[in-house]
Amino acid sequence: MKLMSVLSAICFATVLFFTACNANKNEDTDMDSVGNDLEEMGDEVEQETEEAFEKTKAEFSKETAALKAEAEEIKKEVKENFSEPLDERVDRYLTQLDQGLNDLEVKSREFAQATDQRKDQIKMEFEKLENQVEKAIENIKDEFDNEG
Repeated sequence: MKLMSVLSAICFATVLFFTACNANKNEDTDMDSVGNDLEEMGDEVEQETEEAFEKTKAEFSKETAALKAEAEEIKKEVKENFSEPLDERVDRYLTQLDQGLNDLEVKSREFAQATDQRKDQIKMEFEKLENQVEKAIENIKDEFDNEG
């Protein structure tokens, strides 16, 4: 009877041991699965972030191109309407306009190479420069209206 009890205890201990090993193996498999899921999620977030920045970069290019086109049109109009030396204010506004457009191009290039935190800062700087260029365009148009 004692031998039977000892054998039963050994069998029971062996079953518990194998059950624990199997549970541990399942945990490892689950951990691998969780790790893979996290890696996939990280890849998706990275891809979405990259897409968002590409979209912003495209918007920068589009806005810069539109402002450049408007600036060129205004410069052409200035040359046609002011045959005499340019009024000092108009000349100053044109200089501001050219400088603003150059700065916008620089910010667009910086954005492409910047870190995520810096990209947010560049976006704000870009918007500020965009406002300055638009203000210079408005000032030149006002000068046209005053002359006409």
